[in-house]
Amino acid sequence: MDFLKYFLIFFLLFLMIGCSINPVTGKHELMLVSKSQEIAIGKKSDKEIVQEYGIYNNKILSDYVSTIGNKLLKYVHRKELKYHFRVLNSIQVNAFALPGGYVYITRGLLAYLNNEAQLAGVLGHELGHINARHSAKQMTNAMLAQIGLAAGMIAVPELKSFANLISEGVKLLFLKFSRDDENQADYLGVYYSSKAGYNSLEMANFFKTLKRLEPPKNQSLPEWALTHPSPLHRVAKVTDETYKVRKKLYYKQYITNRKNYLSKINGLVFGEDPREGYIENGYFYHPVLKFKFIVPKNWKIENSPSKVLMASNKKDSLIIFHLARGNNLNEVVNKYLSNKNLKTFYYKKIKINGLYAAKTISVIRNNKLVLISYFINKDDKIYEFDCVYKNYNEKYGYIPNSFSNIFDFKKLNKKPKRIFVVPAPFSATFKTMLKKYKVNNKIIKKLAILNGIYPETFIKKGTLLKIIK
Repeated sequence: MDFLKYFLIFFLLFLMIGCSINPVTGKHELMLVSKSQEIAIGKKSDKEIVQEYGIYNNKILSDYVSTIGNKLLKYVHRKELKYHFRVLNSIQVNAFALPGGYVYITRGLLAYLNNEAQLAGVLGHELGHINARHSAKQMTNAMLAQIGLAAGMIAVPELKSFANLISEGVKLLFLKFSRDDENQADYLGVYYSSKAGYNSLEMANFFKTLKRLEPPKNQSLPEWALTHPSPLHRVAKVTDETYKVRKKLYYKQYITNRKNYLSKINGLVFGEDPREGYIENGYFYHPVLKFKFIVPKNWKIENSPSKVLMASNKKDSLIIFHLARGNNLNEVVNKYLSNKNLKTFYYKKIKINGLYAAKTISVIRNNKLVLISYFINKDDKIYEFDCVYKNYNEKYGYIPNSFSNIFDFKKLNKKPKRIFVVPAPFSATFKTMLKKYKVNNKIIKKLAILNGIYPETFIKKGTLLKIIK
C-alpha cells in the first residue's frame, strides 16, 4: 500500500505540472501534450495520411483551398502555428484536422459544397479543433486513462491479466472528438469565417446537405455521422451562433461567392477514379500500372493509393495487396524472410502468368496466424500479396495467381466521372428541366442533393448547376 500512496502523490504532482491555459476559452485545463509534441505528431501523421489517401492532383484547386484557409488565419487563436491545407484524393465526404496545424478536406466533400462561404465554414471548423487543442485533449485523456489503469494494476493485481484488453478499449474510447468538441468547433467555424467576412449561415445550409446524404436506417452511417452532432441540431445551433457573432461585427454584407467556387471545382473527379483502380466483372483493374487480378464476389474491398485490402465474406482470410519496397525480387524476398516476427517454413521461386515471382508460407509468431505471401516482378516493380489465414488452408490462392497484364484497350482507357458546371438552359423546376433530357427520378434526386437544392426548386435560366458526366 505504501507504493500505491507514493504513486498517487507522484500522480497529483504530475497533474499540477500539466495544467495550461486553453487558447480559445482562456481557462486552465489539464494538458499533458506540449505544443512541440503536437507539431511533431502532426508532421509525422501528415506523411501517413498523404501516403494513405494521396493528394488530389489539381494545383489550382489546392491553391484555392489554401487561399481561403489563409484568410481565416488572421482570426485564429493560435497564430504561432504553421498551418497546412491539403485536398485529399478520396471519395469520402469528410474533412478533419491533425494537431500542430494540418487541415484536410476530401474531393468527395468539395463536390457537395456549393459556395466559398461553405468552404470557409468547413475549414474554420477544422481550424477550431486545432486552436481549441481538441486532439491534445483527447491524447491527454488517453494518457490519464493509462495512468489510472497502471494505478489499478497496483491496487488490484488480478487486473494484470486483462491489461492488453483494457488498453485497447482505452484507445477506442478516445479515438474521436467528443460531441462538445464538435459543437465548439462549429462555433469557431462560425466565428472565424464570419470575422473573415463570409456568410456563415451557409454552414447551416451545408449541414442540411449532410442530412440528406445520410443512408437509410438499416445501413451503416458515414464517418462524419458517427461522431458529429446531428446535422439538424447543427443547423439550428450554427444559425443562432451566426446572429450572435454578427451583432459584434457590423458588416453590411457577407461573402458567399457561389460563382467563384463553382468555377474552381469545374471538372472535379466525382466518385471512384478508375485510374486509381476499379472493379468490373469480378476483376480489379489498374489501368495506369496495367495489371489485373480476381476479386471474389461479396468480399469487402477497400482501395487506397498505397494498398488494396480484401476481406473474405466468411471472415476466414484477409488479403493485403501493395507495392513492395525495392525493385529487385531477390532483395525484397530476402528482406521479408529476415522478419523476426515470422517463422517461414516454405519459400519457392515460381512464375505467375509469365511473370517472375516467389511464394512464401509463414506463421506469424504472436498470434499463430498463417501468412502466405506472393511477390511478383512486373515492369521493374515488385507487387506483394499478403494472404492471412486463420488456419493453413490456401483456399484463396487463385487470387494472387490471377495477377496478369492488361491488354484490353477499353480497360486501359476507363475515364472517371466528373462534375461540370453549366448554366440552366431555361427557367423551370429542377425536376422538369432534367426530365426534358430524360433523366430518371433517382438521378434527379442525387443531382439535387449535389446542388444543395430540391427537385421542386424553381431554377431561373442561366443559373449555374453541377452535372455529372
